[in-house]
Amino acid sequence: MARKKRNSWLGVLIGPAITFFALVALWKNETRFNFYAAANSAPTVQNISDAPDGQDLSWTGSMDQELTMQGEYVEKLTGYLRVDRSAEIYAWDQDEDSKKHVTWQKEWMNSLESNSRNNGLTKTFTGKKFQPSSYQVDRLEVQADKIEFVNSTENLDLDQLKLVQQGLVKEDTYYYSRKSNDGVLSLGDERISYTGIPVPATATYFGKYQSGQGVADTSQERHGWLNVLIQDRGVLHHLVAGDRPQALATMKAYLGQIKWIVRGIGTTACVVGMLVLFGSVFGFLYGIPVIGWIAESGAFLFSLAIGIPLAVTTILVAYLFANPFVLLGLGLMVAATLYFFRRRANTVKDGLKDQLHQRYGHEVKDAELKEIEFVELAQFALADGNFDDDEAKFLRKWAKKHGWTDKKYSMMIERAKSKLAASGVGDNPDDRLSNLIRLALADGEVSFYELKTIRTAAKHAGYDDDTIRELTSRVRESATR
Repeated sequence: MARKKRNSWLGVLIGPAITFFALVALWKNETRFNFYAAANSAPTVQNISDAPDGQDLSWTGSMDQELTMQGEYVEKLTGYLRVDRSAEIYAWDQDEDSKKHVTWQKEWMNSLESNSRNNGLTKTFTGKKFQPSSYQVDRLEVQADKIEFVNSTENLDLDQLKLVQQGLVKEDTYYYSRKSNDGVLSLGDERISYTGIPVPATATYFGKYQSGQGVADTSQERHGWLNVLIQDRGVLHHLVAGDRPQALATMKAYLGQIKWIVRGIGTTACVVGMLVLFGSVFGFLYGIPVIGWIAESGAFLFSLAIGIPLAVTTILVAYLFANPFVLLGLGLMVAATLYFFRRRANTVKDGLKDQLHQRYGHEVKDAELKEIEFVELAQFALADGNFDDDEAKFLRKWAKKHGWTDKKYSMMIERAKSKLAASGVGDNPDDRLSNLIRLALADGEVSFYELKTIRTAAKHAGYDDDTIRELTSRVRESATR
């Protein structure tokens, strides 16, 4: 029991930690060093001897496609900017789920997992990265230290390589070292493979020119394991296949791909972090029939409902933070939109007040507007000769909403009756409703409650929503003519 409690508390800590680091990674991803923009702004140099020392440049030239490096297990590696050797061992992988169920599986692994079933196994082959100390792009020597590549890798053709390591046998795209000679896969078998970036006939270099060489511009260099994880090194020191336009297009596509990959993984990690948290909190229910399934499903849905919005919000805010001109543009659009609607509202307000001035023969002040509006509302309620409790209730509520006393309420009701009697029961209801809408809009501040009362009064008079909307549009349009 104590062990379950410790595991529960551990999940409560680990879950939010996973989510936190995922959100930090998402923020860093959006605010990462834009090596494409830096490369695009690097001036093109036509003659390398004219390049300014200590400044970034863009230089295009031919490369030696027979570039050769020593291969260690093979004699040499020819025709590649960089070669990566992968070394794997066939061994046991131990996995334990949240319910402490242990599963075992044999698989190829880059490193030998320390567990009871792998006792006695030894991994003898190692992975390695091969690259020369420098590259020659036409007349420019480019240092390999901190060099960045964005071109795709390919599997090396093992038929073109000469083995110098004893005990290796080629099969497909791997060299195998087997424990038995019968070709059957066994524990402890090892294999190595090679991938590389081919040397292009023409390449473009983006970086800093210093002392006659191309070196890394580290003015924006990033450190820390999270930056390494999302591949944001903050360095402009790129050797890319093709001329400048081709190279820039490749860099832009690669940067976009990396950003979307991190967005996807980061969002997933946010959800997983929430799932670990909720699983720890409600995990004691998982073993109960039916309830356990509901608890697991609920934890998963809550994790999606919280994790995804958190991730998306972080991405959007970080993107706007990293792109201030976009933020400025959005701000200007919002300001322009608000200005347009406010100006239109003022135009409508002024136009409606002019109409009311003509209708009543004098300038109608805001305080009088509310009295006239109430009288019009009351006339709707009284027009059918059946002033029921519901109508009286909503009119009294309207009066209280505007701070009127019972005495003033009664006085306004009497005014409405007098006006209705003077104008006649058969007075045009469309004109009365239009005037009511005009009165509500004339002060420029139409509350939800005010619109609701107009709608209620109009419905009592037999108007449907479509007709009310149509009359409202007519009133607004008439004020802008």
